[in-house]
Amino acid sequence: MTSALLSLTLFALCTVADSKVQQASQSVSIGSSAVLADVGKHDAGIIRREAASELEEKVERKVAAKEVSWETCENGACKCASRRRMVIRYQRERKSMAYRTQTNTLTNWHFRSRARPYSSTSVAEFSKGFKNGTKLQMCGGDASWSKDCLAQPEACSFDDGTGADKNKYDAKAGEYCCSGSMEYCSYKCESDETFTCPSLTVDINFPGGMDPAGGDVPKKCYMAQYPHGMNPESATDADKDVTKEAEEVTKKTEEVTKEA
Repeated sequence: MTSALLSLTLFALCTVADSKVQQASQSVSIGSSAVLADVGKHDAGIIRREAASELEEKVERKVAAKEVSWETCENGACKCASRRRMVIRYQRERKSMAYRTQTNTLTNWHFRSRARPYSSTSVAEFSKGFKNGTKLQMCGGDASWSKDCLAQPEACSFDDGTGADKNKYDAKAGEYCCSGSMEYCSYKCESDETFTCPSLTVDINFPGGMDPAGGDVPKKCYMAQYPHGMNPESATDADKDVTKEAEEVTKKTEEVTKEA
């Protein structure tokens, strides 16, 4: 009798122990699955971020490939060259493609210094410039060593792009014109003249007193050349001048496409 009870007790203890082992095993299995799931999610997140970063780089390279090269004007001057279509833009420093999407604060310092009270410079008030673009006063700003702007800029507009030049993104030849919508100022070379521009400006003395970005933003002048019949936004360094024959072929191709 005693032997039978002892056997039953040992069997019950073994059964309970086996059950606990199974539960522990299940807990470990569930825990391991959760950990693996978390690791999988983490890895997937890293992969997605890397893919997004790679895509952004590809987009930047693709956008850059559609433009001509822009060179910084050095030693306070930009040198034009005859027989070449060259433009100069005064704008926010081009550190990366991000400069295109950053917020700019437009300031016409001739207008600002005389406005009572002053709140801001509108797009229309910034869309002004000078007929003689090579004789600009470097002025504006309210920090030490800033100069008062004496010459009043006149209303201006970029070229309409309907002529042989096809460039509606820059000023007319010989003029210095700022665009409130484009948020930069432009000068188009006429011949081999020199356009004066500080190597770097931040908060004082801007060309013509026109600040296209803001008093805490570095700004520079950049120069580019582009082929006849194109513009800096559509051309690349490898493109050649568009001849009359090429223009006729393009026109006929467009007509055939419309008819089809």
